[in-house]
Amino acid sequence: MTHCRRCSATECRSGHLRHRSHYRCSRGGSNLAQLRYAEAQKRGLIATYEKTVQRAFKDVANALARRTTLEEQLDAQRQYVKAEQQTVDVGLRRYQTGVGDYLTVLTAQRSLWSAQQELLALQLTDFTNRITLWQSLGGGMSSLK
Repeated sequence: MTHCRRCSATECRSGHLRHRSHYRCSRGGSNLAQLRYAEAQKRGLIATYEKTVQRAFKDVANALARRTTLEEQLDAQRQYVKAEQQTVDVGLRRYQTGVGDYLTVLTAQRSLWSAQQELLALQLTDFTNRITLWQSLGGGMSSLK
């Protein structure tokens, strides 16, 4: 014989379901288990949400820090490209006046192209970083619709 703790009825599960309280008592264990399961799921979802928010804050902070560094690098590289362009111009003028040789011009052009390629690579990195920042702040393809 089982004894129901909720309604103090003996053999509550064995068929004495005349009253609704007896029915509730007989199902109380599974309801309690479902409640505990739902609460555990809720805690798990909250933890996942908190982790997602923390990751988003970290992504934004990293993108902002990287942006400052990239701006400095881009400024320096632009100045370097400008200096290399001036070197090419001077080399061409020297060659055209007969003071310099063409090998100097070719070497300066190669340095200029290398500097320009580096500038393009930095610009690509900057654009990629901007996209990452935009996505971290909640932007995405769905927001374009």
